[in-house]
Amino acid sequence: MTEPMNPSINQNPGFIPQVQPNQGQKKPYKTIKLWKEVLILLAFTFGIFSLGIYIGNTYFWNQFDKTPILEKEYQSAMEKVKQNPDSATSHVDFGWALFQKGQYNEALAEYKKATELDEKNFKAYLNLGIAYQQVDKIDIAITTLQKAVELAPKSYEAHYYLGLAYQSNDKLDQALEELQLAEKLHPGSTKIIYDIGQLHEKMGSVDEAKKDYQDALNFDPQFALAQEALSRLGGVK
Repeated sequence: MTEPMNPSINQNPGFIPQVQPNQGQKKPYKTIKLWKEVLILLAFTFGIFSLGIYIGNTYFWNQFDKTPILEKEYQSAMEKVKQNPDSATSHVDFGWALFQKGQYNEALAEYKKATELDEKNFKAYLNLGIAYQQVDKIDIAITTLQKAVELAPKSYEAHYYLGLAYQSNDKLDQALEELQLAEKLHPGSTKIIYDIGQLHEKMGSVDEAKKDYQDALNFDPQFALAQEALSRLGGVK
């Protein structure tokens, strides 16, 4: 916030101009000074108000806006499970609501229930694999995501998350294959391209990583992560 500048008052505060009978009326000095003080006070008040709006919007109101939405989704999904306990989709939706609230183990239970009810439910296996990754159960996450890929071989999400799981398990060649396939299925995804760059870095392929980061920036010049990574590596030759 830019604080309002106090105007410099050069007049002698003890001098009050006298109005002569035949002269035009002039605003008294005290009136002018009062108006200046009022304007300064208004400017300062507006500045404080604007700062309050910014802080509230940045740190508080977004959270207040988001929390009721998550809670509403949670309550709605829970009600659907109660009404349709044998619906795999209901359990998937409830699992997602739990996942968003950070209740990962509870989400896992819902996704598992969904796979038991419908062994071909792609979303159940995909979300179950992601949840396993979240709780660091990487081996079972890989197995689960392989099942998701089997059910939906053209799903870029399944290949993407399987690639991340392989990477977490230091199976870098398999990870690269899955991430590159995900990018082919969903071209132009700056996040996927960036993650491929991260993987190339981990594999020691710095030039390839630079190219990946530059490709990501070609799609989104404002992509901060790619900007930082490319700058760190010295840019493209």
